[in-house]
Amino acid sequence: MSKGTGRWVALVGASFLVHSILAVNSTETALWNSQGQQGSLLAQQLADAAAPLALARDMVSLSVLTARYENHPGIASVRLFTPQNERLSEAGQTDDQGRLFSAPMQLQQQALGQVDLRLQTPSRGDIVRGSLGNIGLSALLHLLVLAGGFFMTRSEP
Repeated sequence: MSKGTGRWVALVGASFLVHSILAVNSTETALWNSQGQQGSLLAQQLADAAAPLALARDMVSLSVLTARYENHPGIASVRLFTPQNERLSEAGQTDDQGRLFSAPMQLQQQALGQVDLRLQTPSRGDIVRGSLGNIGLSALLHLLVLAGGFFMTRSEP
């Protein structure tokens, strides 16, 4: 392999690596933004649904309500607190893993507490595994560019 060929392979390889990193980063950013919208909406919906139950101190209904959110895909945990930060209800994982979204529980401008909802955050490995199809297509494209470069340099006089 000549010095020029080695440089060409290194350039295409670096291009593939940068393209793969950018693809994973783009997917991660899109998931983060989507999760931000979803988490804020779910936390507010839960706060709105829990407020009248918290006002009535209906612990059974609060438990049923939080249990529904526990089975929702992507939710790590749900916790409802009083204004004095006493836990009213909890469902899901007990560790504090995941992205936290909070919303106030209010009814007729009366503060009734707070909802803490945690969404599971996918690991970078999960994102890479989810992006393997696009990374594979990028690898194919880069191999075609590399093969075309070799073909073009060999056909020159």
